[in-house]
Amino acid sequence: MNEIGRPAVARLIFALDERLRRRNGIFDYDADGESLFRLKLVEAKRTIVLKDGVRLRPSDPILELHFRNEQMPPMSRGATIVWAARLIKLLDLSLGELWEFLNRRSDLNEVAAIRAEWRLRSLDKLHQIERAALRFGFELVPGTDTLGRRLLSIGPNAMGLMLVIASNPKAAHFDLLFQKPATLFLSRRALEQRYGHRVEREGKRTMLN
Repeated sequence: MNEIGRPAVARLIFALDERLRRRNGIFDYDADGESLFRLKLVEAKRTIVLKDGVRLRPSDPILELHFRNEQMPPMSRGATIVWAARLIKLLDLSLGELWEFLNRRSDLNEVAAIRAEWRLRSLDKLHQIERAALRFGFELVPGTDTLGRRLLSIGPNAMGLMLVIASNPKAAHFDLLFQKPATLFLSRRALEQRYGHRVEREGKRTMLN
């Protein structure tokens, strides 16, 4: 939906989100496409060893994924099989675009991993998210559930709820304010293994055509 077709409240919410993104260094890597993600360059903050052997130190640069809520497929009848299939296709497309972006950016050669936070209404869903994330090469890295971390999540949860209201109102629920973050990591090595050869094949196919 373009800006003119959006309700006034939705336009205000997206304008606020854009201002916060600029302030926090969050940027688009596929602004004109269908990618579900934006990026922010951050530090790992702690030592993490991923399952494929990639080791991150506290000061190592990593990329943090942020959802482009306006790109999420709308829920006309809830989370149907058709909706889920569309979401999976967009996630796959987005990660392929991410690999192409990294492959073009020599200034990001030191980035060894990508981090994402999936916010859960209940930790009972943690294993479901973990299984779904494995499909795309992500792994769950447990964090510490402290009161301070919960308080820090109130702001992002509130902004996330407003964005859902603006872009996908049928998916909006008040309990989104109390979601708990599940931290997922994807090593650059795993991203390359899954998408590097595919991008190379598609490039060759384009040249032949």
